[in-house]
Amino acid sequence: SEHGQFYDAALYPEAPWDPEQGYMVDRALVNALIRQESRFNPKAANASGATGLMQLMPSTASYMAKGIDVSLMTHPQTNISVGQKYVRHLLMDRSVNNDLFHMAIAYNAGPGNLAKWKKKFSEIDDPLLFIESIPSSETRAFVERVMVNYWIYRIRMGKDNPSLDAVAAGERVEYIDAKRDDHSIQVALETN
Repeated sequence: SEHGQFYDAALYPEAPWDPEQGYMVDRALVNALIRQESRFNPKAANASGATGLMQLMPSTASYMAKGIDVSLMTHPQTNISVGQKYVRHLLMDRSVNNDLFHMAIAYNAGPGNLAKWKKKFSEIDDPLLFIESIPSSETRAFVERVMVNYWIYRIRMGKDNPSLDAVAAGERVEYIDAKRDDHSIQVALETN
């Protein structure tokens, strides 16, 4: 119904700001992270020092954008630009290896913790069981919320959810690059 659409839009708003160079990762994933991290408040800050829409630590911002003035992290376009660059960086990390669940874990707890947990729970193949095995309740909740946000945003944006299908099948939850997204889905539909 029309009222349902308004309700969805209120619960799952989309960032009205675009990153300075445009989107390099799936807009649904960026919105999913922003919704969880700051509820779309560009001035959001927490006790750990993370700031802005995507709640970036000053050290992360400096690493991703050499020489940046970290006070710019409250500027929405800058925060999203640096944040999506960090998401891409994490997706290419050896421990993450283009896995959406692992990217969300690394985003919240750091790639070092992800690597440690992967080693500790190396016998676990099921992605959901792996998440439930993580000792940090904050990280478990973060991954679950970000992924649900992601799937809802993809539905709202009229995109398929191959990662949701993978979870349902107990398979690896692979990220599909935003630029390959529509083509990859079409190829997958044609080959299945």
